[in-house]
Order: sequence, then C-alpha cells, then structure tokens
Amino acid sequence: PDVTNNDHREIVGEMRQAIQLANTSAERAAGFVRGVKSQTRDLSVQQAVWFNAVPVIEEAILLLGHALRDAKCITVFEFSPPLPQLHGSPGRLMQVVSNLVINAADASADHGGGEIRLQLSSDDTTSLLLKISDRGSGIDPKIMTSIFEPMFTTKPFGQGTGLGLSIVHDIVTDDFRGSIEVTSTKGEGTTFSIRLAAPPQA
Repeated sequence: PDVTNNDHREIVGEMRQAIQLANTSAERAAGFVRGVKSQTRDLSVQQAVWFNAVPVIEEAILLLGHALRDAKCITVFEFSPPLPQLHGSPGRLMQVVSNLVINAADASADHGGGEIRLQLSSDDTTSLLLKISDRGSGIDPKIMTSIFEPMFTTKPFGQGTGLGLSIVHDIVTDDFRGSIEVTSTKGEGTTFSIRLAAPPQA
C-alpha cells in the first residue's frame, strides 16, 4: 500500500534501462564468443567500416559500469582531437577495450579499487595510440613474456579462460594492423599501449 503510481513509473523506467543494457551486453557477449571461436578470422568487406573510436570506447566503459562499481574503480577517458577514423569492426575494438579494462579492474580490486585511465591520441594521421593504465597489483616480470600466450592465466581455476589477452593481441595486430606493448611495476600498476593503424580514407 505504500507504493505509489510514481514509484511504479520509476520502477518501469529502471526496468527499461536494464533491458536495454542487457540487450547491448548480450550482443557484446555474442561477439566475444565469436571471437573465442574464430580468434583471428579475417573481416569480410561487409564487416569492415569506417568509424570513430571515441564513442566505441565510451560505450565499452558504460557497459562495464556494474563490474567497475563492484571493483570500486572509476574510469577517466581522455582524448585529443582531431583523431583519424579507424577501418574495421567497432565491436572488435570494444572487445579490446572491455578485456583490458576488466583486467585493470581485477588488478585494482586487490588494492581496494582505484582509477583506470584511458588516453586516446594520434601522433599523425595514420595511427591512433590508446593507453589504458591502472594502479593495481602490476605484473610479475617473470610472466611478462607469457601474458599474450593462449590459455595463459594467473587467475584461479574457473575464473579465467586465458584467452583475453591473446584475443586482444590478435585483434590489434591482425584486424587493426597495429601493435601492443605493456609496461608494469609490481605493486604499482600497469599500462597497455595499443597503436592502431588508421589508413587514409579514399
């Protein structure tokens, strides 16, 4: 009896937002599964489009909101226009960002959370540089050379597939003809630097 019509309308609004987010998340999950199955499958002409990386990165961060809150992490996204457009699949770039931000959140959770910073810039008109940095637990130098290998994971059994960074590496190098580097200090944090080719538009 204490629930008013206004309460019902507010609940309906929240449910609609939740359904919309669930639909978008399901589409992203389907893309992830396809990525796991095909790993380095070449994009067809129909799949490759010209796109702006900024809204793709912003959407990836939005979709990870719940996981970031659970890890007590906040994200800061900075970009320096003008930025050249990329040619490829926006969903594949979203997959790269999602995997790296989730890894950053996991690494930060042990330290009680913290800031995850994303910086997008362009040194010229032919490439984009995306840096994703955290202040988490860092990566042990002993395993640094193995982190991009398929099935390699430091997470407990059942909590990680060991495919995340391997898929990220393949998407960056194959789909976007780029490169990925990592710098890390144990106990202080990690930065992934991703360079993505931005070929001139016809």
